[in-house]
Amino acid sequence: EPFMHKLKDHENQEKKRQFKFKLRAFKLRNVQKFGSTSSPFFELSRKVDRPSGATWVKVYQSNVVRSDLHPIWQEALLDIETICNGDLDRAMKITVWDHRRRGNHKFIGEFETTVNLLVKSQNMDGEIVSFDLRKQEKHTGNCEALKASLIGVVDVDGNAIDDEEDALLHHHHNNNHNNIQNGGGGTSSSEQNGGPASPPLPLQERPEFIDYLTGGCQISLAVAIDFTSSNGDPRKHGTPHFFHPSESKEWNDYEKAIFAVGSILAKYDTDQRFPVWGFGAKYNNVVRHCFQCGAEIEVEGVQGIMDAYRGVFRTPLTMSYPTRFTEVIETAAAYAQHEQDEASEAGQLSYTILLILTAGNVEDIEETKQQLIAASNEPLSVVIVGIGEANFEGMDFLDNFHHNGGESRDITKFVQFNDYQSYNALTQAVLDEIPHQLVDYFCSRGILPGKVDDEFQTLDSEILPPDEDERTFTFLG
Repeated sequence: EPFMHKLKDHENQEKKRQFKFKLRAFKLRNVQKFGSTSSPFFELSRKVDRPSGATWVKVYQSNVVRSDLHPIWQEALLDIETICNGDLDRAMKITVWDHRRRGNHKFIGEFETTVNLLVKSQNMDGEIVSFDLRKQEKHTGNCEALKASLIGVVDVDGNAIDDEEDALLHHHHNNNHNNIQNGGGGTSSSEQNGGPASPPLPLQERPEFIDYLTGGCQISLAVAIDFTSSNGDPRKHGTPHFFHPSESKEWNDYEKAIFAVGSILAKYDTDQRFPVWGFGAKYNNVVRHCFQCGAEIEVEGVQGIMDAYRGVFRTPLTMSYPTRFTEVIETAAAYAQHEQDEASEAGQLSYTILLILTAGNVEDIEETKQQLIAASNEPLSVVIVGIGEANFEGMDFLDNFHHNGGESRDITKFVQFNDYQSYNALTQAVLDEIPHQLVDYFCSRGILPGKVDDEFQTLDSEILPPDEDERTFTFLG
């Protein structure tokens, strides 16, 4: 009940002791290669004193601004207790990273500050104070607070501030970049359900992922599995598709990934029924780049995915080439639109996640880019999981390619399965972009969440144990 109360009671949430701020950076050092531009985001960490010494604990992560060395990040509203234990002069650190989908984000620079310093930077005789970003004492850019104000606390001059006066300390900076961009409501003119799209939602009206989930948005999962020859001979021990003797109770790489990643994503599927497709196998001398796995159009549960996968090897297939994603992405986009059409007839929303399991680099890069751009118009996210020990450098284009000049949504995420030894770390890597992608899709079309679903049960929510002694960031934030 306290958890649901927190979700529903926005008025009480606004009356907490909170810090509202909006940051931008400029003249950032580009840490990308081959003519690409960094996609920055920042983390806010607080300083924590422990018996073993002081350490930094991350308490907030911003949105990613794609391909921009002068990013303006979304406004954030955080509890004072969370970021500084109520001490406005407690040390905080802002760290700026270049986003990489594999999770190996590249460090750009950092600086230390406090809540009070950020607020005071707004009141320096009309001038905004910039903070130097440093990397090993080298200057790598500048950062400044376009907005910084306190709500429900006493400000630096001893004045009480309430939630109706939070703009008192805002600097009225004449900046033409305050429009919504890179993860706010987009400017897509796509049509939804046969009619013209509603205008994008202003940033201050942007709902959160949990609002859509509790409002009855249906999540659907679709799975695509790589049967190309890049997997090697499945009869040979050590190849990703090799099946161990049943008495060994050991799984191959695909079985491990299906169970681990499938279990993560399946939790949010509404009806626990999933289409399972294969690609890259040859039947009757014809290479099939998208075919149904199993006898049913949709299987039930993660075990159904596992059974459909294993059943493919009881058919007369020949593992072939090349590795192509375009047809499964196109099929998933059509499936996502079908699910949304059916949901809309019942006055609901639907969003689909396509999970692609592959052991090789995609070979049709330009076609894949164009298919992803086309699929971004549908309620779809694509999670690609690299299986085995292959070199997946060929997947770097997923990080670096420009999504139609920024006009289309970023819907992809690449994760190399063997990079994650912790279930919590794997969960965060697989899911960290999906909430933003879902909200971005609906907000760009002016579609608000439904009312809180009476059938949404807090008892179904799962809180994972933390990694070591730091808080685990999970799908619900």
